[in-house]
Amino acid sequence: MKQKGFTLVELIIVVSIISILSTLAYISYSQYSKDAENAAQNAKMQQTEAEIEFNFLKDESFPSKLK
Repeated sequence: MKQKGFTLVELIIVVSIISILSTLAYISYSQYSKDAENAAQNAKMQQTEAEIEFNFLKDESFPSKLK
């Protein structure tokens, strides 16, 4: 009678592959989050720069304080 099921070696291989894929997915997600955060910070800096330039053109002086 032939037994059905998986051997221990097959299970270890499957768990190893799942672990590797999970690690790669986590690394990709982490990099994606950092890129999104950097893009948001760059947008804020550009907005601040535009506001400073507008203030300079309007008042012919730089602001004494930043909000």
